[in-house]
Amino acid sequence: MRLQNTPPATTPQYKSQGSVSPSQTARTASPRLSWPDAVAYREAIQTPSVSLTDPLLTNAEVVTDKRGLPLAYTGRFAVVFRMKTANGETYALRCFTAPDMAYAKTDDAFALPSSHRYRVLQKYVEEDRSIFVPFRYVDDGIRVGGDFYPVLSMRWATGEPLGRFVEKHLHDPTALRALCASLTALLARLEEKKHFARRLATR
Repeated sequence: MRLQNTPPATTPQYKSQGSVSPSQTARTASPRLSWPDAVAYREAIQTPSVSLTDPLLTNAEVVTDKRGLPLAYTGRFAVVFRMKTANGETYALRCFTAPDMAYAKTDDAFALPSSHRYRVLQKYVEEDRSIFVPFRYVDDGIRVGGDFYPVLSMRWATGEPLGRFVEKHLHDPTALRALCASLTALLARLEEKKHFARRLATR
């Protein structure tokens, strides 16, 4: 298993079924001195029934690339895998490769992402699905080696990227005006909700 113990210096959809309860069996929280990298997660995710604790995903299959390896979308602080369940639903599984300092409640560079903050966000997002895609935060969501690490799981969101849409309709004023109106309305709704963000930032 590959681990990385030096985090970056700067900050970096889902059908709700309620919060995932930890297993009755004892689990060991991941050590704060190291985090798995994308390669380690890729190895673990190949056997979801062994590595994952979310009942919805333990029997799922990870989407693979042309080489037959799990398709991974890597970022600065996490790696995302695309999972397909037996009933054809697709989910995104986000695995942390370093502390998410944007959400950490402590200056400890090796602190776990703030589970409390994620759970507050989870509840809030669940209450307004017209804007957000619900997700679940699972403290001991994936096992890598002998340790458990947190994950975020959510329904895979599909749609055309904004830039591609604009490029495709560059000479269609009607479509662009409709897009502008939709974005304006969305921003207005988010502006109404910004008081929540302020409260969350103080937690």
